[in-house]
Amino acid sequence: MNRYRELEELDIEFQEAESAWLDAKDDENLSEQDRQTFLSKLHHCLERRKAHITRHWHDPAYYDKGYLTID
Repeated sequence: MNRYRELEELDIEFQEAESAWLDAKDDENLSEQDRQTFLSKLHHCLERRKAHITRHWHDPAYYDKGYLTID
């Protein structure tokens, strides 16, 4: 699977988790533990997406001792 397709799938998973969290956070029928479960899943999805982006893309420009360097 290419990195763009994988990122797209991670984005979809994150959007679903975000939607579930937004529905659950104000639901008075859910316990605090259930709300934390939704929030934990959202955080997990975000971390996976961030790790994927970090692994497959990087900024080729960075500063080294005050000077702009490009890989």
